[in-house]
Amino acid sequence: MSTEGSRMLVAAFDLRERAERAMSQLLADGHEPEHVQLLAGAELPLECATEWFRAGLTTEEIGYYADELAAGRWLVAVWSHVYDIASVLGVFGRHGGSVRMPPEIREGSP
Repeated sequence: MSTEGSRMLVAAFDLRERAERAMSQLLADGHEPEHVQLLAGAELPLECATEWFRAGLTTEEIGYYADELAAGRWLVAVWSHVYDIASVLGVFGRHGGSVRMPPEIREGSP
């Protein structure tokens, strides 16, 4: 998938199993493995933060997810076509993911 016409979406999970189930569902739904990330650890890797910034996440959003990692949560990040955002958010929600919703998504204009 080209990242043209797509958006990076990230969710935080309190349990590894929930994050893994969400990731498995995203892959089953057709998302390519190279466009889905599972992250854990005390710090957000610099290359990941840089990629997310280039993908359009704000420094505030990146900081939020870095804080989630530092608090011991798991992150799942996925490149999604804009027409598939609702589906990805549904997967995150069904598996207990917490998403910091960017205003343009909330307002319906990704």
